[in-house]
Amino acid sequence: LSPCARPMTSSDSRRILDGSTEYSRFSNAALGDALARSDPALNPLDWGNVRAEIQRRKKRRRLKMLPIMERVVGWYLLIGSLVALIAAKAAFTSWSISFPALALPLLLWLAAGGCLLKRLRIGRTLGLLALGCQLLSVSFGLFEYRFSPLYGIGISLMNSDIIIRYNLGTEAYLRIGNAVPASVTVDMVAAYGVIISTRSIVPARRA
Repeated sequence: LSPCARPMTSSDSRRILDGSTEYSRFSNAALGDALARSDPALNPLDWGNVRAEIQRRKKRRRLKMLPIMERVVGWYLLIGSLVALIAAKAAFTSWSISFPALALPLLLWLAAGGCLLKRLRIGRTLGLLALGCQLLSVSFGLFEYRFSPLYGIGISLMNSDIIIRYNLGTEAYLRIGNAVPASVTVDMVAAYGVIISTRSIVPARRA
């Protein structure tokens, strides 16, 4: 490699900081050294350029991980829907109104998981909708909603108290008419999946 093409090392980062250095060819170690040496007051151009390059590399690493994380979300939705459908069907002796109502969001999970594993673009949107069903559990007045196909790990706000909740198994509630204590629970697993799905949709739309 020619001198201008080789990756920059930590020794290269000790050159004079005058705002003209090209940081894209720096190694990660050299980039960290340059960030430690730069000062936002004395070297504002270099300080900004180094931080911009670090952010660019972090974004590039996240983009490389997105396909892997999409498959993780896909398997989570697919396995969760199958297990919950089997468990829910076994809980009902007949196909009453209750089971079809529960099956609708689970079928959405099943479709979203399959599409994500097949890398279909529509799977990203379906995955976001499916995880949205689990994201929030709310109860206030005469209304209560809760959906958790496999398990739930959530942070709940009830009567000004913050409670960590964990449940194992299939739960689905949609009731109107019985007074219940007011509470809002955010499921942390679903929240992380929503973040992954959103990050996948935004680059796809820009492409």
